[in-house]
Amino acid sequence: MVSIEEDQRHFSFYIELLKTLHLKFDQFFMGLADEQGYEMIIQQWIEELYIEGKTMQEAKKILFIKRHHRFLKLK
Repeated sequence: MVSIEEDQRHFSFYIELLKTLHLKFDQFFMGLADEQGYEMIIQQWIEELYIEGKTMQEAKKILFIKRHHRFLKLK
């Protein structure tokens, strides 16, 4: 069972990273509910970073790189 504190850390991690990517919380989660591709990819990346225990700074850097490579097709 997940504690309230862990749940809050997890939620805060998402919120901070969504802000960093300039994504609105409500629109992002509505996109997830509608199984929109972009939102699902971002959610997967954020979840992986959280499970790996990345710091916020590490997570931000990794997300920017992943997004850049994925959506701008840079090598």
